[in-house]
Amino acid sequence: MKTIKEWLQELPEELREKALGYTHEELLDIEISSLRGALYGAFAWEETPEGHTYWCNIKNGIEEGDIC
Repeated sequence: MKTIKEWLQELPEELREKALGYTHEELLDIEISSLRGALYGAFAWEETPEGHTYWCNIKNGIEEGDIC
């Protein structure tokens, strides 16, 4: 188990900065069992400029091993 912040730190720099910037501070210390889960629970994807589809593709890339 790691915190959401610890998991998001593992993303490539551009994604890491975006994801950490969108995550509400009170969520950063919540413990999660995977990077995929941390990304899914960190913030509302549809409320970002990139949108839901962008973050869903990132999550799918993590699952397939294409990211990280």
